[in-house]
Amino acid sequence: TLQAQKLAHPPARTMLAASARAAPAAALPALTPRRTAPRSMKFMKKLGLKKPEWLPDFGKPKEFSGSLKQSAELKFPEIPASKMYATLSPFDAPYIAKGGIAEVTECSGNTVGSLRTIKAGPAEFEERLVLLDEEKMAFAYEILDCSKTPFPLSTYGSKCYVMQDGEGCSVTWTGWYDLVEGTADDAVPDFTGLYTGFINSAAEGL
Repeated sequence: TLQAQKLAHPPARTMLAASARAAPAAALPALTPRRTAPRSMKFMKKLGLKKPEWLPDFGKPKEFSGSLKQSAELKFPEIPASKMYATLSPFDAPYIAKGGIAEVTECSGNTVGSLRTIKAGPAEFEERLVLLDEEKMAFAYEILDCSKTPFPLSTYGSKCYVMQDGEGCSVTWTGWYDLVEGTADDAVPDFTGLYTGFINSAAEGL
C-alpha cells in the first residue's frame, strides 16, 4: 500500500537533503545553473549536424533503463575543469564521505567494470563503473541491486561530466532511475540535492 511504502523509506529525502547541505555555500565559488550545452545539442540535431568529438554525450548511457531523471548543473568560475574532474572521477570518491550520510567502504579499482560498496546508514549496496572517459571528462556508474539501498528504486544509473568554461568549469550530474511501483510522491529521493552536495564537497579547497 502507499502508506506502507512511505513507512518503508522514510529517510530518503531527509538523507539526501542533509548531504546537499554538507558543504557551506559561503566557502565555494558562486554557483549558477548551466544548460547551454544541452540546448545547443538539440539545435544541432535539428540542423542535421553531428556532435563535435570534444563535446560530452549528454544522453543516457545504453546501460541505463531508467525512465525518470534528475540533474544538477553547477558552474565554478575559478576552478579549472581538469582539476575538478581529477577530484570527482576517482571511483573511491572520498568526497562522498564529507557529507556524513554515506561513504565508499570498498573499491576494486578505477577502470570500467570496477565495483565499489556504498554504506548509507545500515544499508550497504554495490555500484559498478560503466563509463570512464578521461578525454571528455565523464564517468558513469550503476547500482547493481536497488533493493539493498535505502531508496524506493527498481533501477538506477548516474553520469557526471565536467566541461571547461572560460577560466573555470561547469559540472553536470544526472541520474536516470525507476521507482518501485506505488511509491508515494514524498518518498521520491531528492537526487538533485544529492548531486549538488557531492559536487560542492568535491569543490571544497580547490
